[in-house]
Amino acid sequence: ETVSTQSTWGGASTGADSVPYFRVFNPYTQSAKFDKEGLFIKSVLKELSDVEPKLFHKENGVQSNLFLEYPNTIVNIKQS
Repeated sequence: ETVSTQSTWGGASTGADSVPYFRVFNPYTQSAKFDKEGLFIKSVLKELSDVEPKLFHKENGVQSNLFLEYPNTIVNIKQS
């Protein structure tokens, strides 16, 4: 049993990613692709429940809302 398990899982990537570069995901692109309506963001950040979802998908979009006191970003996406 041990031999058959090791031989079948031996080629599978089960540990750390062996790719020689780091994969960095853009949070704005990811939210635009996978959370268009901002449901997850609104469920976690209750103070954003009345904000338009399109503002979540661009950098400093939420800060452009004059009626919302939301902190500015510390590092912009291009610098990171």
